[in-house]
Amino acid sequence: MIRPVIRSSLLSLILLSFPVLESVGEIPLKINHQGVVKVNGEPFSGTGEFRFALIDSESGDELWTNDGSSSASLGFPNLGVAIPVVSGLYSVNLGDASLTNMTAIPAEIFDGSNLLLRIWFSDQVNGVQRLFPDHVLSSAP
Repeated sequence: MIRPVIRSSLLSLILLSFPVLESVGEIPLKINHQGVVKVNGEPFSGTGEFRFALIDSESGDELWTNDGSSSASLGFPNLGVAIPVVSGLYSVNLGDASLTNMTAIPAEIFDGSNLLLRIWFSDQVNGVQRLFPDHVLSSAP
């Protein structure tokens, strides 16, 4: 009598785990990035237009851009992401496809690559400027 109950419970537990395993694979990859931006030496406040790229630090190859374009023609991604900036501080989830002009980040770009985050900014007055230096991305221990 105990054996059928254990088998039934074990089978139920195994079957219940399948939807959980499937949903784990569907979690979109997002990277939170926070930074400070200044215009003419002063902290910027307003809506900034940001462009982002993930770069292979060894080859210099561009592996991802916020809008899915290549930065080769313009020197930066074609379309920017509007992000609020308060006293120079901003925050964004890279790869959050719910944001306008932001594409998802494919997980395979993290396969053995040492990545840099490259950022361009526009205050919509002075044009698009690359921010230096590139940021090294590293995983948490």
